[in-house]
Amino acid sequence: DLDTVSQLLEKAQSVDPENAEVYFQKGQVRFLKQEFAEAAKDYERAAELDPDFVYPRIQLGVVQFKIGKMQDAMETFSTAMQRFPMRSDLYNYYGEVLAEQGGTESAIAAFERAVELDKKNPLPYVNQAIAMFQSTGDTPKALDLIKCALSVDPECELAVAALSQIYLQLGMFEESLSMLRRAVDLAKSEEEMVSAITFRETTAAQYRFMQEHPELLNKMMMNAMQ
Repeated sequence: DLDTVSQLLEKAQSVDPENAEVYFQKGQVRFLKQEFAEAAKDYERAAELDPDFVYPRIQLGVVQFKIGKMQDAMETFSTAMQRFPMRSDLYNYYGEVLAEQGGTESAIAAFERAVELDKKNPLPYVNQAIAMFQSTGDTPKALDLIKCALSVDPECELAVAALSQIYLQLGMFEESLSMLRRAVDLAKSEEEMVSAITFRETTAAQYRFMQEHPELLNKMMMNAMQ
């Protein structure tokens, strides 16, 4: 309910107009609304009010990337890493930006650094696994990394989703369906639940088709090759 959230944040700002957290949360609301330029201004103000608050700097770098200001994003992350060299989440999100640009090797290095700094943060394990699986096809290493993430946080939605996708690409349908059932259990909103159920049932239908009509599947594959 973003409208109500915005109203509450306006009240908070009227009570304490110099509160960095208020500006950061206002930026988060605008980010969710995809009002990226306005979100950037809120993140900048939050960082200005509290120079030791790392999250506005992370989100500022992310939003600059989204609006195409690549050099600004890299400078924001570089400055933040100089100020907060021991923050795992900072290196994780920096790695995500690098990965989206296609800088797989540098992204993997950033994820590795994030893991070194906080072995209980599940996200860099998963992000590193995805980057490695897509770039090098190192399936055993990718699976090991995701399992590490799930050992740290058994309810990590990103890990469950990534594992289901890898299993699906490997043709391990039963394992993929197991993860997709888990994804439904972990859904935190109706929208997430609908998406998870839809994907689960689509995968299940594909698996049933393969089991019940192997001859049609072979024919379809032959036609595709021709």
